Parts: sequence; C-alpha cells; structure tokens
Amino acid sequence: MRKIHDVLRLVYKAELSQRTVAKSLSISRDAVSDVLARAKLAGLT
Repeated sequence: MRKIHDVLRLVYKAELSQRTVAKSLSISRDAVSDVLARAKLAGLT
C-alpha cells in the first residue's frame, strides 16, 4: 500500500518519469504502469 502512495506522489506531484519512479522505489516499470492504470480506472487521476 505504501508503494502505491509513493508511485502516485512521485508521478503526479514530483512529475517524475515512470522509469525514474521505478528505480527510486526498486520496483519494475511494469509495476509502476500497473499502479497508474488502476488509479486511472478508480478515477484517482
């Protein structure tokens, strides 16, 4: 749950690229992409 919050914060507030976010959180770029897609479906963007 914490990483989901961090992904959203870094992408939307800090305006970092998905690749940069993935590196900084030590997760795959696909995981970042998945979080963003789910957030969009949930209407969080």
